[in-house]
Amino acid sequence: FLANSTALSAQVRSLTKTFDGGWLVSKGTAVEKFSSNKARVKQGANPYINAPGGTCATSTTLITKTIQGPNNNIIYLHAAASPNNKIGMIKPSGYAAVSDCVFASASPSVNHFPTSLLLHSSGRLLVAFSNATGPVTEVYSYPVTATDIGAGVSAFNNQSVLYGVTAMTELPNGHVLIASGAAGYNTVEEFSYDTST
Repeated sequence: FLANSTALSAQVRSLTKTFDGGWLVSKGTAVEKFSSNKARVKQGANPYINAPGGTCATSTTLITKTIQGPNNNIIYLHAAASPNNKIGMIKPSGYAAVSDCVFASASPSVNHFPTSLLLHSSGRLLVAFSNATGPVTEVYSYPVTATDIGAGVSAFNNQSVLYGVTAMTELPNGHVLIASGAAGYNTVEEFSYDTST
């Protein structure tokens, strides 16, 4: 489907369909973009998002997931050691200069490594955090706009139900499916979601 030995030269972490019919591919150290006809889209000589600066720095070791959010901005998760465990937002045109970093938000604690995200139909950004240290398995809910990711609140934190979250998706009724990937779990749980609680 997508073949490019230069662009896909590292472990692929996520694949996201873009609003323009293309694809975002996180390969851990950078984010590649492919057009709807599967051609690689670069920023100059670099990947589409490569070593972003400003508050988005340093995001060059473990970009786990990407989605498109308000104003088609690219929201990404970076799961490196604190202070680089963060949620970042890049302009839809990719990263070429510091001004292309729209916003970045630190994880709730040094042990919260972001592993999955979902832009819920309510307009809230759901982010799952996991880490064997702590241990941490928690889902946060964030208000998100085209220019800001607001303060998050814990939406779910029960390690007897979720552990090592790897994926989230929304059902037509607004419920959220959350997959746990830790040994002994390997489950998919269904949750209702209420923005008022």
